[in-house]
Amino acid sequence: MQIKDLLEFELLPGLRILAGEEGVNREVSSVSVMDAPDICDWMRGEELLITSGYTIKTHPVDLEKLITDLNSAQVAGLGIKVDRFIYGIPEQVLDTANRLGFPVLYIPKCYSFVDIINPILTEIISRQARELLYSEKIHQAFINLALGEKSIQEVVDQLSRIIQKDIIYKDPAFHHTYLSHQADTRMLTAKTTAKYQIATAKKSYGCLYVLNNSDLDIGRYERIAIEHARTVLILIIQEKMSNREIERRYRSELIHDILTNNCPSLEEIQSRAALYGWMFKRGMRVIVYDIDHFKIGYLEKTTGDRPLEWIHGSMIQIIKTHLSTAFQCYYIYYSDTIVFLIEYYSADEKTVMANLVQMNDEINSEIEAETGYTTTIGVGDYKSGVEEAANSYAEASTLSNML
Repeated sequence: MQIKDLLEFELLPGLRILAGEEGVNREVSSVSVMDAPDICDWMRGEELLITSGYTIKTHPVDLEKLITDLNSAQVAGLGIKVDRFIYGIPEQVLDTANRLGFPVLYIPKCYSFVDIINPILTEIISRQARELLYSEKIHQAFINLALGEKSIQEVVDQLSRIIQKDIIYKDPAFHHTYLSHQADTRMLTAKTTAKYQIATAKKSYGCLYVLNNSDLDIGRYERIAIEHARTVLILIIQEKMSNREIERRYRSELIHDILTNNCPSLEEIQSRAALYGWMFKRGMRVIVYDIDHFKIGYLEKTTGDRPLEWIHGSMIQIIKTHLSTAFQCYYIYYSDTIVFLIEYYSADEKTVMANLVQMNDEINSEIEAETGYTTTIGVGDYKSGVEEAANSYAEASTLSNML
């Protein structure tokens, strides 16, 4: 519970705040009694420290220093029976509490320590039990989604239903944004939008946005639901990324075998290609994008948030966006080269080459603007079938065929 809950607690009427009202959201997890001037040495944080004032009266205690030290020890607040042994708190002490946002509470002298400690601890334990029950319920709901192989969209929708707020999740790994039913991306920069990183200690998986908050102080139960959703999102994304990497590796192996003429027959090529829905029924040519001065420039141009995968991914996306407007595209990348097989029916090759020159000029400009690199582009001759793609690759790799 929080300090503000104590001020509204029906079992303790008469409690009021004397100073440090900005700290009313501090968590209270236990109650301690001040029985010695050096009490700060025994604080663990989140305690409500209560005193009759007797220790303060009988021992020379600097109240300003006491409040400063309690604040540094992450104590939730100090409750004082002002009319028992001490009468009135100096203004400079209250000013210090206000400056620190450290709550100082007035406790009516009619309360014994037991009257204060028992109901507060009972309420804390009761709330913890309710939170554990709620947390287990929410955890099971999200785990059921994960075990049932549900989608990221269903996790977003489930979280939205639980906390009754619109949700947006931006997934950079798959370049997709997920929105709950009435979510609007125009709200992403609004002051009432709270942002949560979906990440482990080593890797970020995107951002979760909670929209339309009356304020940015998300409630405890909402935070529990968000934490469970975050865990399940990480599990689902990690599985998707693993599956994508496995498929990418097998696809790359097929393209590599085609380019190096490592497939014994056309039948094997077609059989392996069918696993990915590829047909290879038309002719094709190979285009090689050699990244200029890549190994030298990588350390100079690459920052921590732009690793090697980001450079390759950005370049491939730019190239594919342009080439796919006219051709069926397949690709593989090595450390400093990206190779595209473009499939199409033979037509006016002069026109095709003119279009490729124009496309590749645009591609190079966009790659440089996005990554800081340029590419040298080689184009192989058109071949009537995929079994001849290795010859086109050899041609594209020679300087005489550079655009």
